Amino acid sequence: YTTIYPGMERFLGDWCRSVNQQDCRDFDIWIGVDGVGTETLVSLLDKHFAVTCVSSMAGETPASLRCRAILEMVARYDAIIFTDSDDLLGPDRVSAAIRGVGSADVYGCALGLMDVNGNDLGLYFGLLEGETPDGILPYRNFLGLSNTAWRSEMLKRCLPVPERCVAMDWLLAVRAWQSY
Repeated sequence: YTTIYPGMERFLGDWCRSVNQQDCRDFDIWIGVDGVGTETLVSLLDKHFAVTCVSSMAGETPASLRCRAILEMVARYDAIIFTDSDDLLGPDRVSAAIRGVGSADVYGCALGLMDVNGNDLGLYFGLLEGETPDGILPYRNFLGLSNTAWRSEMLKRCLPVPERCVAMDWLLAVRAWQSY
């Protein structure tokens, strides 16, 4: 699942290429569409994939669009992999996420950060050696809607979120963490 929105279009081709190059190709693609067209996107994705677009409705917030799409997905799939449409997925992102949710309700992969030109910033987004979720989640989020995979049963327990929620990813992560 990803969301597309005004301003991310320049990253769309790279995101689609990274999705098309996954070593595991047995997945469907769901896209939250928030105020942009989908013609270019659909033409850039491999025809092998089943693509479902969930368009925003009048007055809908980014959080309510995502929540509505996620609720539709958890009714159909055992697990959901999240990615940002302005990210590049490593070629094993999907296969690693599938392995991850095989033994965890929520799986997060680390992120390397790049500037808008694709240059590696040398920055790391994830847990550092010796850090634990219990020590970090109350203060910082490392489980975003760009780098996680969730078992649907856990995701259902964490939804819905308030429609004006600004940090939906952090709220979901904290709700999951609190359930243990």
